[in-house]
Amino acid sequence: MRPHTVLAAAVTQSQADCANDVDCKGLALCSSSCSNNPPVDASVSDSSTDTAPACVVAFTDTAPLYTITKVAEAFPTPVGGTIVPGTYWVTQELDYTGVNGATGTTVGTYSETAEITANEWNINATASGMHLAFKATYTIAGTTFTPATVCPASANPPSALGYSVIGNEIHFLDMGGGMSARVLVRQP
Repeated sequence: MRPHTVLAAAVTQSQADCANDVDCKGLALCSSSCSNNPPVDASVSDSSTDTAPACVVAFTDTAPLYTITKVAEAFPTPVGGTIVPGTYWVTQELDYTGVNGATGTTVGTYSETAEITANEWNINATASGMHLAFKATYTIAGTTFTPATVCPASANPPSALGYSVIGNEIHFLDMGGGMSARVLVRQP
C-alpha cells in the first residue's frame, strides 16, 4: 500500500471519529480558524464516549502539488544514509514498473510537508482536498526507517520503509510490495 494511502486511511478514520465527538469537533474547528489552540477542557469527561482529539501539527503544509510518475526501471535498493533534521517537501512519487514497464506522469492532487527531527517524523498534507496530519517517532536500523504512530490514535501503524539519502533528498521506498518511492526535498 502506498505511504500516502496508508496515511490518508488512518487520518480519515480519525477525522470521522472526531466529527462524532462534540469536544473534538469543537477543537478541530477552532484549530483550523484560530491562531492559538483553546485551553484544555478541564471538565469531567466520560471516556467511554469521548474520542481522541484530531492530530494537530504545529506547522502548515507549504509544499506545492507533486506528481506521480511511472518509471520503467527496476525498483531501487535502499542505501540508507544520514537523515538531516529539517523541513521537507514531497516533490514526487515514483511508481517503478520494471524494465519495459509503463511510463507517464500524472499531476497529483497531493501536497505534503514533513518535519523530521532526530527521532520524530511529523506530516501536514493535503490529499484530494482533505487535510491530513500525522505524528510519529521513528528508529533506523541499517537502511530501514521504522515509524511508530503517535497520532492520530486510530491510525494503523505505518509499515517500515527503505530509505536512501541522496544529497538534500530522502527517498522513502515502499518495502511492502508497492514498488513506489516518495522523494522528500529538504527546504532551506
